[in-house]
Amino acid sequence: MQGPDAQREVVITLRDEAGKSIQAWKLRGVVPMKYTAPTFAAKGGGDLALEELTLSAETIEFEKLS
Repeated sequence: MQGPDAQREVVITLRDEAGKSIQAWKLRGVVPMKYTAPTFAAKGGGDLALEELTLSAETIEFEKLS
């Protein structure tokens, strides 16, 4: 899908250490813009594997849950 047909609604939820939902963001008209995957190099260290996802949204609604 491309253009307006590719837009989605996304909910991002922030949780505390116990898993309880604290804050939520509802994004409407979302289209992914960029994705960066981790590189896996066998260094033997304590490195973390991080991913990055950049989204473009038409609107954002904030919901305080706690």
